[in-house]
Amino acid sequence: ASQYRVMAGLEGNHFGWEWDSAIGSMSSTATQKQHGARDRAGYYDAIVNGEYKFGAVNSPAVLNKMFPEYGSHGTSTQTFFDFKASRELMALSGGPLQLATGLDLRHESFEQASSDNVLNAQIVQFSGVSIQGSRNVSAAFAELSAPFTKQLEGSFALRADKSGQTEAAAEPKFGLS
Repeated sequence: ASQYRVMAGLEGNHFGWEWDSAIGSMSSTATQKQHGARDRAGYYDAIVNGEYKFGAVNSPAVLNKMFPEYGSHGTSTQTFFDFKASRELMALSGGPLQLATGLDLRHESFEQASSDNVLNAQIVQFSGVSIQGSRNVSAAFAELSAPFTKQLEGSFALRADKSGQTEAAAEPKFGLS
């Protein structure tokens, strides 16, 4: 298995906004290999043709024909970008009215496949998979913190999310403390 992650970020303070952002990519790859399950044709041929010697030491070539290497390989990858910013909007009697906003964009992909001899049903008593897919995931939010008085503060937020082919969902939040 192997994996990597690369990320770069920037932050700053411009026009009254404090902001930070990041962009990056990460990936994970895994390969699995093994022996032990019978090859449907190779096992039969080695016995019928007399290549396999019962009770004797058999060559690695004959054993590999009967019990070949099989396994799977998979990769998962994600690239992303996010941005957040906040600022004070105005003074209220309890403190500053503050706004925070952000955006998160991601592309995810995944593929997993068994070896060809498994997918071609050459390996006995072992099932295989061959799947792949990708999707885009996005989210955006905005939040207001409103200290109306020293004893009463309101918080108001809206978050929207969208994942792949699903419908976008928006969730409001209102609170008083």
